[in-house]
Amino acid sequence: MAAVMAGSMMCASPGAGQELRGNLSRTVTASSAETEVFAATNACDGRMDTRWSSAWSDDQWLQIDLGHTTTVCGLTMEWESAFGSAYRVLVSQNGSEWIAAYATQTGDGQTDEIFFKPVTGRYVKVAFERRATSWGYSLWDLSLKGPDEQLVVDAPTPERADDLCDGDTNTVWTSTAPPFSITMDLRVERAIGGMRIDWGESYASDFSVATSGDGTTWQKAGEVHDGVGQFDYVMFPKPGARLVRLNIATSPDDRPVAIRDITFRGAKESLSPYAAYQFAAMKAPPGHYPEWLRDRQVYWTVVGLPASRWESLLDEYGNLEPRHGGWTLMPYVEVDGTLRSAMDATNVWQKLDSGWMPIPSVGWEFPDLRFTIEAVAAGSTTDPVTRVRYTISNLSSGECTARVLLTVRPLQINPPWGQGGFAPIRSMAVDGSVMQINGNDGFIAYAQPSDAGVASFNNGDVLRALARREVPAASEARDDQGNLSGVMVFDAQVEPGAEERVEVGVPQNPGSAIERPMEDFDGLVARQRELWNEVESRITLELPDADVLNTFRSQIAYILINRDGPAIQAGPRNYKRSWIRDGAMTASALLQVGLTEEARSFIDWYSAFVETNGWVRHIVNTDGSPSSLFLGEHEWDSQGQYVYAVMEYYRMTRDRAFLEQHFDTMMRALRFIEELRAQTLAPDYMAGEPARARFVGILPKSISHEGYIPAMHSYWDDFWALKGWKDGADAADLLGRTNESAWARGQYRALRASLSNAVRAAIAYHKIDFVPGCAEKGDFDPTSIAVAFYPAGEQDV
Repeated sequence: MAAVMAGSMMCASPGAGQELRGNLSRTVTASSAETEVFAATNACDGRMDTRWSSAWSDDQWLQIDLGHTTTVCGLTMEWESAFGSAYRVLVSQNGSEWIAAYATQTGDGQTDEIFFKPVTGRYVKVAFERRATSWGYSLWDLSLKGPDEQLVVDAPTPERADDLCDGDTNTVWTSTAPPFSITMDLRVERAIGGMRIDWGESYASDFSVATSGDGTTWQKAGEVHDGVGQFDYVMFPKPGARLVRLNIATSPDDRPVAIRDITFRGAKESLSPYAAYQFAAMKAPPGHYPEWLRDRQVYWTVVGLPASRWESLLDEYGNLEPRHGGWTLMPYVEVDGTLRSAMDATNVWQKLDSGWMPIPSVGWEFPDLRFTIEAVAAGSTTDPVTRVRYTISNLSSGECTARVLLTVRPLQINPPWGQGGFAPIRSMAVDGSVMQINGNDGFIAYAQPSDAGVASFNNGDVLRALARREVPAASEARDDQGNLSGVMVFDAQVEPGAEERVEVGVPQNPGSAIERPMEDFDGLVARQRELWNEVESRITLELPDADVLNTFRSQIAYILINRDGPAIQAGPRNYKRSWIRDGAMTASALLQVGLTEEARSFIDWYSAFVETNGWVRHIVNTDGSPSSLFLGEHEWDSQGQYVYAVMEYYRMTRDRAFLEQHFDTMMRALRFIEELRAQTLAPDYMAGEPARARFVGILPKSISHEGYIPAMHSYWDDFWALKGWKDGADAADLLGRTNESAWARGQYRALRASLSNAVRAAIAYHKIDFVPGCAEKGDFDPTSIAVAFYPAGEQDV
């Protein structure tokens, strides 16, 4: 075998590598910076406590002017959480004509250890094309590799061996028939944590990887068996190596192996169970795995009982997640030996019962059959159960031989970017019609399955076996990584025009027993219809458009389901806590349609979280405990929102006793606003800042706005405070509290004058012609300024 450089021959300028790694005089520019704090220069200052962060859009770039021409052979990028999944590395002599040195469509964040063929130039640009998150791009550090760090490859066929690690998947190296080895010398010990092999048309089905620091002693780093091509990852148990050896054992039909590219992963990276699933999904047909593993957002609806702590999700394809953080029950059908998923259907539809009730169904339409999934909540608020009915309807003129396959996967309905992702299943057992999961969890089928099995992950989960018409033989298994999956199989012979059904029950509360039903499915649906019809009878709203009216009714139903006892929360998953902001506005909506008791119970409950000094906690866990989210940070809009909520209840009900009950708490909240404003009236507040009037006499910095982190002066807080002062004064007038009324109205006038001055100062300083969202940014943010119109009523401030 011959050893070659990854890019022809060794370059001149032996000190170039040290120079590129050093903190030499260079100019770093970028297409944008999120704020001045995250300047482009931070990306190349050699520090891991400063970073560059771009604007929140896809097409961005970072450019380095080295000051003179040199040779570049690679780079290392240390990502913050916001990384790029697609980007190119370009090199130029003059800054206008560029040579493509590297490109990827599969960036995975953390550390990108990149090698490519030597390129000579003065300018290096990373052109970012696609973000992996909703933020921009954020780099802790970017360092360049010089010729003394150029990769050396030892391969059995030296021709084009430099294509193996050149960062270009369009170039392909082809081997002799296996077995054989490829050795890569990284030139120095590097903290690499693994590697990715992108295969050509032929691939290795069995191979292993070893690492070494000296070329004499080798450690086994990983292996793959029964590979299926496209690409493979091998993550090392212990990061760090100078030499990496790829040992190819076999290939399908003992053909020569083709490799498009070999790339390395950083020390902090690992092949997590989630990542393993994602790679399996990339190789499988659509529908074999959840669509979010293919970077597609999936929509869902809620199944639950009003005010219960637990809710299930049913997604647009009929997959069920029994509770927050839980595994997913995914159905498939096999017809005449062919596996079918929702993605194979000619049409997939979704419905709510009566057009609006939270009793959802999903249908898969095929020319010869229809597969329907229906879900309904049952049980009590403390022990709720989701009942699911699967129906095969034979639309053909002949008998249908079918199987319903109910698979369990360690994945949530929501993707990681929606605060979901992996849901470990570390133990699984099938006992008759019960699937036991993680000891005290699972579901029960109301018919005996014809077959069932449990599988560990091996380049795929249980569906890999099902696609081969195989059911795993094991009835139970354990896996410390939580990567188990399983299936229940139900055979069906369906006559033309007939139906066959399978029903299951899934506890929403993991502590509840898995029991057989006490009521049939249709009876449960009828009972839930009665419940929601009673709610609808209390709603005083008429609209001429039935679709709009049904949309409104369904939103009211979701609000009631998402409540945890009295606690109003914005959703069943990521927002599994209660904000006074959401609660106050939602309570107002409930009051306006006649659902007064639900609004009152929330206000009574939240009043306990107004501290003795008047601080209104902006967020509380639904069990009443303090939330650790944004611990130590504050959102000052909560003060006015609490006062508004109390007064809104009075406006809608004229309940004087309720107003008297909460009046003293309202006053405490308003006194806290007065104390907050006193901070910004101090002579030294924001001293030295240009246009200091932007900050004077308003509320201090907060993180009420998600875009204002670190904390800034959000005018949203001040508009809510004005609303609080007005409502507090009105409450005092109604109760004959003249002193409090005069005080509140005086404070209202003072804050209003200060806010007017601050807004005008910000407009002048930022040279804008609109009311900005905050003093620091001078940003156009209609959603936060809209509060000035409603409910604050301060459009002329």
